[in-house]
Amino acid sequence: MATGPAYSKIDVTQENGVAIVRLRERKILDERNIMVLGNELLSLPRGGATKVLINFQGVTYLSSAALGKLITLDREIKRHKGQLKLCEVPLPTLDVFKVAKLDDFFEIYRDQRSALESFR
Repeated sequence: MATGPAYSKIDVTQENGVAIVRLRERKILDERNIMVLGNELLSLPRGGATKVLINFQGVTYLSSAALGKLITLDREIKRHKGQLKLCEVPLPTLDVFKVAKLDDFFEIYRDQRSALESFR
């Protein structure tokens, strides 16, 4: 059985051509961890994933540097003619998106099922 790349900060599954990403850390604060996370996320479109859904379930805090990595990921996915969507963003984390005025920049869905349906 073939396996994908080994990641330390994310778990990736596939469903109907969509790469579903779950973040392993509850608080994404540390600069080094954010750099590793960013590299792992960017490997997705560079590896051919053009439909990416990040599920934020369990993430309690996201730093502004981590938001920057998401913006970079969105640009890279769009460069590959793809789409990035987010789902299950807990309220405290959603507040970070709102303060940064990114809640309108990203497509954010309440649950994974509705986010997956939106890719069709």
